[in-house]
Amino acid sequence: DVCKMNKSTANKGRGLWSALVLCDNETLKEYIMTSDKVDPYKVGRSSSCDVVLEGTRAKSVSGIHASFEFNQDENCWKISDLGSRYGTVLTKKSCDYRRTLINGESDWIHDGDHLHLGGLQSGMAFYVRCLEWRLRHLLNSIVSIRHVPIDDDPDNRYVEQEHGVRHI
Repeated sequence: DVCKMNKSTANKGRGLWSALVLCDNETLKEYIMTSDKVDPYKVGRSSSCDVVLEGTRAKSVSGIHASFEFNQDENCWKISDLGSRYGTVLTKKSCDYRRTLINGESDWIHDGDHLHLGGLQSGMAFYVRCLEWRLRHLLNSIVSIRHVPIDDDPDNRYVEQEHGVRHI
């Protein structure tokens, strides 16, 4: 259930990268972050962010709201609130756990968790996916969903979709 990836398969030498996907609950737009980035991803309304959030619901999201970082030692993603006005609400899938992160607080993110940026009522809600992606397919994103034959994937567990390859 957690976003921790098998260390042997998350090995960059094999062409696999860990990816964090934030799926906007309202628009279904996906924001993809990959583990190859050295600095944390910044998310917010500001154009200086790596992931820029726009729209009516983004008005309660701070300019630089939160950061996302892949921890190589733990092989897992971490979210940190960057002093946002309304906090970052993390709801865990695996248990009845909800925590509001404020002013630099951090927590691990797991596959299936839910995030609210900018408040529960007026902000933006996201569903979290933690996946392993093949770099060559991230670079060659396509529009339609179709099966992708992969030489070292006899079970055909990868599907190519709009933003790359999704492990299923």
